[in-house]
Amino acid sequence: MAMLLLKKIRRQTAVYWAPSGSYDKHGQKAFSAGVELQVRWQSVTGDEQSETEERTRVMAKVFVGQDVEKGGVFMLGSLDSDVDDENPLSNDGAYVIRDFKYIPTLKNDDVLRMAIL
Repeated sequence: MAMLLLKKIRRQTAVYWAPSGSYDKHGQKAFSAGVELQVRWQSVTGDEQSETEERTRVMAKVFVGQDVEKGGVFMLGSLDSDVDDENPLSNDGAYVIRDFKYIPTLKNDDVLRMAIL
């Protein structure tokens, strides 16, 4: 039941750019090519306390069906000709993943994955 519910809530499309671990010719962090994922995007405005006890501004919580990396970028929407795939942070509504939560269900038959932007 939990697996079906976690899958059913992901009805929106978002673009995810994973950090590539390298830098471009301008010394900026480089990213892999964007991929479209089915997500549940929950816009929020508020502060959240991190593992290091720092308070940070949270813009959205994104429920995903696969692991994503801190430092990656998410944007609600799809890849089209207007999306800058080489510089994801230049896109309107693109946010850096500040944290990633991996929470098993009570029956341990699935996992809730949530990116904090």
